Amino acid sequence: TPGEEYKRKVRTLTGNYQIFIMFKDLLVPFKSPVAIPILSHKLGRVLAPFFMITMLIANILIAKKDFYASALICQIVFYMLAILGGITYKDYRKRALTRVASTIYMFCLLNFTALAGFYRFIFDKQDIAWEK
Repeated sequence: TPGEEYKRKVRTLTGNYQIFIMFKDLLVPFKSPVAIPILSHKLGRVLAPFFMITMLIANILIAKKDFYASALICQIVFYMLAILGGITYKDYRKRALTRVASTIYMFCLLNFTALAGFYRFIFDKQDIAWEK
């Protein structure tokens, strides 16, 4: 379920932030054979929501130009579909629009978990014990 996935991903993404701090050499391509996959997947995964927020704010600020106004409208529609997907998630098999909205909802939910994981990491809110 989305709630279970949220809890699981927040826990694992909080751990990713801890890994970045504790094992800095893993991020250096000349020192670590796994640096490129970690930078592209793990670091990219936790930075994506920050880029999404930055793009939304930037488009709001420069929406006076036609292209950016169109981009802002697309972003607003995207996030409205995410809200619709959250509301209709259990009915995702019924209609094509609901299936698309549910997919967008899960994408946004998983990116939100990276923000929640960052919050837990910064404010040391992560429980040590794993909850099944």
